[in-house]
Amino acid sequence: MSVSRRAFTLVELLVVIAIIGVLVALLLPAVQSAREAARRSTCGNKLRQQALAVQNYAAAKDDELPPGSPGQGKHGVFTYLLPYIEQQQVFSQIDLKASPDSSPMRITVIDAYLCPNYTESPQYQDATRNGAITTYQAVGGAFRTDIPRARQERLTSPGYGDLPLNGAFMWGATPRKFKDFTDGTSNSLAIGEFIHTDRMPGLYHDLPGNIRTWIGGSPAVGSADERPTYAMKVAEYAPNTPIDRAADVVPYNHLPFGSFHPGGTHFGLADASVRFIIDDVDVDAYKAACTINEGETLGGTL
Repeated sequence: MSVSRRAFTLVELLVVIAIIGVLVALLLPAVQSAREAARRSTCGNKLRQQALAVQNYAAAKDDELPPGSPGQGKHGVFTYLLPYIEQQQVFSQIDLKASPDSSPMRITVIDAYLCPNYTESPQYQDATRNGAITTYQAVGGAFRTDIPRARQERLTSPGYGDLPLNGAFMWGATPRKFKDFTDGTSNSLAIGEFIHTDRMPGLYHDLPGNIRTWIGGSPAVGSADERPTYAMKVAEYAPNTPIDRAADVVPYNHLPFGSFHPGGTHFGLADASVRFIIDDVDVDAYKAACTINEGETLGGTL
């Protein structure tokens, strides 16, 4: 005796489709959140690797940190860290006495210098300037609001000021030593993310800020009122602060640190720990963390 089988009705099919749609809508944010958590973890690990490289460099160099930007037309901190992030083969092919722009290694992509949230090309190219980029920058200090701009060595001021940079990394041939970190290495930011959601396409350093090559320290040519670097930043604004670069006068090296991670930016500290600093951080506490010797302690402020 045959048994008839009842097919799905159209209404039942639509109900099933609706249920599947609801489940997908519920699960998709969770999947996206899990992926972002994984990318954040990877990014934090890369910063930890860089911060450890700074420590290992100092251990091999009589306590000296690598130079942030040792001079015009010179290599910067990310070149000097290469042997300590398992990139000795690349480093051994770089002539530190020659311009970074002339090095054939400038187009070599270094994965440790790229945040996984950065999905654009890891290489920047135009007619005269090109190279593999980094999404990180060294911390050169913090802008002081209680001292006239003219007195501050802002990397970009006409006389370069009469007060030195106050961060982990320096301009010029004399680098920091860990003994200089009187605030404590656990209170001092060393390297942070530097990419922006408000970036302007096609920029390298002409209207600056969005793209930095890891091999660069400083351009060979400066001007009377500008000393740009490609390797470090001075904190004047909170991370990810929107900047209208057409209207606001912002020095090259004062553009905010920032990231593509929702809500904040990773920083590696001088003790090789990593912090995720939220966008609405207390700016004074954040700037205190960008200095190494001004008597502040962070506690739970970041």
